[in-house]
Amino acid sequence: MWQIRRIYLNRIGATAARFIDVTIDLTDEQRGAPLDTILWLRNGGGKSTVMALLGALLRPARGDFLSASEHDRDRGRHLEDHVLGSDTAHVAVEWSESNGRRLVTGAVYEWNERTMPADWAQRVRSRGSPKRVQLSCRRAL
Repeated sequence: MWQIRRIYLNRIGATAARFIDVTIDLTDEQRGAPLDTILWLRNGGGKSTVMALLGALLRPARGDFLSASEHDRDRGRHLEDHVLGSDTAHVAVEWSESNGRRLVTGAVYEWNERTMPADWAQRVRSRGSPKRVQLSCRRAL
């Protein structure tokens, strides 16, 4: 079974709580094996954002973004709201399997011409979303 070893987040997240060059290491310090982990943060610390960004790697369709529930649709909880206009955002996850195989999945997001549409703040979403590049690679140890 594949388990998450590390999560890397850079220049992504809500405007008031952004992840800048953050690596979340979920491994045992001595053996380097993935651990069962609980993210323990205060309210507003980004737990749901981390989970939603991980989910976006597995289910990249806009409507599948975990925070885009019926309740949240009017509150600006879409993947696009986590990428600022001038940023190139990165999400990468390193996975490992019990036989030692590793897999890295990730995505890079940025707005066309690195500019968020001027009407985005009013939530007029007819002009598109950030460009997305999905990536994955494997290597055996």
